[in-house]
Amino acid sequence: MWQFYLRVLAYKEGTTQAVEDAMHLITLAEITARWPALQGALTTRTEGETGLAVLTPHTGDDVSWAKALRRTGMDSSAHTDACTDLRALLATADGPAVADLAQRLF
Repeated sequence: MWQFYLRVLAYKEGTTQAVEDAMHLITLAEITARWPALQGALTTRTEGETGLAVLTPHTGDDVSWAKALRRTGMDSSAHTDACTDLRALLATADGPAVADLAQRLF
């Protein structure tokens, strides 16, 4: 999946993608594969930002994370476990770079 994303990004931007982009695309592909039910909210734009970009800056603060979840529509109890795991991944896997790639890709 990450290779597909890499090709799409290269096509959209008309460039060859860097190794750093490929590494972050692997994380984005992991998010897609692990939490397919969240994809609609993560790729939908809210005020010009994907849901992933809305969430990423708030991984370090419980209150702002909860507000970001509400803003993206992922604040239901059905998404609690997935969002907890997503938060942990974004906090440790260079979430801002992953979110930037999602902005460029979606």
